Amino acid sequence: MSSMGFIIGFIITLVYFKLNFKTGKRHWFEYIIASLIIATYVLISVYIDLGDYALPFSLVIQILVFYFGIRMRLLDALFLGTLYIFNYYSSRGIVLSAYSLIVNKNIQEISSSSALIVISHITSLLSLLLLIALVLILKKERLKLLFSVPKQVFFLTCYTLIEIAFIYMVNQGRYILDNNLWYSLTYFFTSLLSIIVFSYILRNILNLIKLIENEVYTVKLEEQLDMQLTHYEKYQSYITEMAKFKHDYYSVIKSIQTYVLNAKNDEALTFIKEILAEEQEINIPILEKTSNSFIVDAIIFDYSNKCILNNINFSSNLKFPNTIKFTQLELMKVFTNILSNALEASIQSPIDKRFIKIKSSAVNNWLVVSISNNYYNEIIIDNNDYVTTKSDRVLHGLGLKIVNEIITKKGGFTQASVNKERKIFTIQLSIPKTIEWG
Repeated sequence: MSSMGFIIGFIITLVYFKLNFKTGKRHWFEYIIASLIIATYVLISVYIDLGDYALPFSLVIQILVFYFGIRMRLLDALFLGTLYIFNYYSSRGIVLSAYSLIVNKNIQEISSSSALIVISHITSLLSLLLLIALVLILKKERLKLLFSVPKQVFFLTCYTLIEIAFIYMVNQGRYILDNNLWYSLTYFFTSLLSIIVFSYILRNILNLIKLIENEVYTVKLEEQLDMQLTHYEKYQSYITEMAKFKHDYYSVIKSIQTYVLNAKNDEALTFIKEILAEEQEINIPILEKTSNSFIVDAIIFDYSNKCILNNINFSSNLKFPNTIKFTQLELMKVFTNILSNALEASIQSPIDKRFIKIKSSAVNNWLVVSISNNYYNEIIIDNNDYVTTKSDRVLHGLGLKIVNEIITKKGGFTQASVNKERKIFTIQLSIPKTIEWG
């Protein structure tokens, strides 16, 4: 089965996934291991005829290279290894059977002739083209979405292994069946239909995952709308309490003045003590105004209280100028998504290391807002997508994606970074100040 075309195609596939699917921290010795595995595979494939052992040998080699070279999860490496073998075997069945039908020769006879080398190279080219077509049609983002759902990856891996076993058994039929026309047609359509059915199943799985993501997005949006209502109610409660205080203020001062003018100092002191005691019971919260958006003020106020309850050191000097254009809903989405993720990450950390810090500054004609928090679970950043290494990462990072879409739409950009030594995650929002508040 092995040829230089097969090996080159595999290396191209490996490089593509290495550049586009970063899933974990890699060490220098893992690159060396992957390189040694590839070199060993090339030497054995060129100088040793493995016969029936070529298939399992190639599969194991590819899984190991994907695992060490890209540092994928073992399940993902297993899927990619089986996918490449399945793709190659299916392509080989199409090319070999088609050639057999054209020249009207038995496949067994062709397999032992010099034409097999040319067929192997054509197979490698077709296999690579099919993989490229698959990636282009499904798109990188959808493939990444697939890798975020381990159960579906496991299902596809099992299905692909079954397909490989089935095509392998059909391939072995060349030693038994004498009817060249019937066998070649069976081999051809079996290989072709295997690719078609796999593509159909993969497409449906990706569509299903996308529907689930959209549903989760909708639920998240509803939760944020409920949160907006809660923030509004808290803000209104604060305004109401302040209005009551302002309403009573004149009467209180007038009463104290009356006591003092009539030399009733004891009564005045008693009255003042009663007022102070009542104010302590009311305990009107201090709501700092950071912008002309009551939503931002209420969200900051709400999360500062949540941080107090969870022993998280919270600090903020957020200032929004009047030249930034966002709707109240957009502001709510941006800050609740970031702060909810920050709160969740910080809670998982040791108490003495918990913090959330919000800073804002003006840089030329840009407003730069930086929100930092500590974290406990390992995370990586891939094209500003927040990805965790937890097994339930199916739709984790959706909040950051929402934030990025909103900021980008306003002409700005987001930048996420991770300080792995100090375990600090930071997201920076850069927003142009050249447009007026709407």
